[in-house]
Amino acid sequence: MGDVTEYQTDDPDSQEMQLDRLINEYHWGAIYTRPHLDPKSRAICALSTMTVLGRYDRQLRRRIEGALLVGMAPQEIMELFIQVMLYGGYFTARTAMRIARSVFVERGTAA
Repeated sequence: MGDVTEYQTDDPDSQEMQLDRLINEYHWGAIYTRPHLDPKSRAICALSTMTVLGRYDRQLRRRIEGALLVGMAPQEIMELFIQVMLYGGYFTARTAMRIARSVFVERGTAA
């Protein structure tokens, strides 16, 4: 997914950076790589959750980019947002769709 940490510091030895490292190692190492879900299923879970919670920052953008990398088609991503509208509401789904469309345009991918 690349760098998804919202806040950066210039001091790599700071406690803030140590905390970021620990969170990333645990999240991406211990949780995200557990068996029983393939990468596409993980992408669906992440996109669904972030959309319903109303996360409109670069993390959602990175998750959309990651979903494309693991084989989700733009049409599947847009359909996912339509489906989660029932749980997160119109506004969250529409905003996620706008972010996705901008990712697709940047990558030259049609939705």
